[in-house]
Amino acid sequence: PMSARYFATTPPLPAAAPPGTGGPPLPPPAAAVATGPAQASFSSRGLGARGSPGALSFVEDPLEAAEVSLELRGEGIVDLPLDLRSIGPVQVSNRGSMLVGRRHQPELHERAIAPRCQELVSVDQFAVGLKNGQFWLMVLSDTPLYLVRQDRSCEELPKDSISDLHSGDQICLGSGVLWRFRGGAQQSEIKM
Repeated sequence: PMSARYFATTPPLPAAAPPGTGGPPLPPPAAAVATGPAQASFSSRGLGARGSPGALSFVEDPLEAAEVSLELRGEGIVDLPLDLRSIGPVQVSNRGSMLVGRRHQPELHERAIAPRCQELVSVDQFAVGLKNGQFWLMVLSDTPLYLVRQDRSCEELPKDSISDLHSGDQICLGSGVLWRFRGGAQQSEIKM
């Protein structure tokens, strides 16, 4: 089985006509596109030309989107105004997540995290997204993260793990470096 990481890292495939049909090209499999999942339906009669019985068809999920923000906090953070140690608000959806790490926000990490804590930040640390009205967090780094809930319970999250994320939760990279997550209400639900 494919891991959840496959869907976040696989580039889109080129469109091509089904072999032997000579018909128009089919769209690339939506599950391979980094912008989100779609559901494929297959006929029991097999793959046929687009629009014919037995054709492969793709059904897009309704678009869900919401604004999120992350704020760096803790003893390992340089004393800066909130806007210089935050990401967002940024819109995430069921078709696109927000990636966090040195590759994605190099200036922010260099500026806001104390030199003694820089080694805690991975190139690709984690991703935040939205599915069925629920925010999620996926760990991308080899180093585990710790998710601290509002009730102060703490959960260790290894690489490739996915966990529900709630507004007010804190994502701990290590001693003294925390991201406080803020998730807004769902912004839109558009059927495409």
